[in-house]
Amino acid sequence: MGTARLNVMSLPWPTDWAAVFGRERPLILEIGFGRGQFFLHLARTFPEHNLIGLEISNRCMTDVERALARHRLANARAVYAMAETALYHLFTPESLEQVHINFPDPWFKTRHSHRRLMQRDTLDAIASRLKPGGALYLATDILDYAEMSAALLAETPSLENALPTPWASALPGRVVTKYEATARREGRECYFFHYRRGAQP
Repeated sequence: MGTARLNVMSLPWPTDWAAVFGRERPLILEIGFGRGQFFLHLARTFPEHNLIGLEISNRCMTDVERALARHRLANARAVYAMAETALYHLFTPESLEQVHINFPDPWFKTRHSHRRLMQRDTLDAIASRLKPGGALYLATDILDYAEMSAALLAETPSLENALPTPWASALPGRVVTKYEATARREGRECYFFHYRRGAQP
């Protein structure tokens, strides 16, 4: 695509995404796209949306940027950024139609718990950036992380569970990523969340 790498420190705060993409479209965000299989699937599934993927791995950034160029997916851009910094500074309130989080690092050790993505402040930031009716999707293969996330989500007044249970073992239409396939092959259950932003501020 011949475009420069996007970095949270070089983008304007907040970012005019219509100017970045050259068109005004609903925004979809994936936090931590890893090797990019799910991100590329989103780009193909939602051609009339603008997609932003956040990642802090240079290798993953390079791989996904090359894949986007190779497949001519001009509706998706990778951004080098920590999720918290991007949520607070790149996006305005009620600007996102969907947020996807796939298998975030659980940071098992107590001294690393502050690095977990699913925390009160970060979840509140995600909720505030979603449009009313916007969707939050979370997937994890760690039961403790699922239980922790379920408690946080249930305590978030502006988010409403779109499922009849705290989580589901599968979501219709979801592409199976390599990580998910490996988890299932190794006997680990996967837990999927689907919440919607309500009308409450």
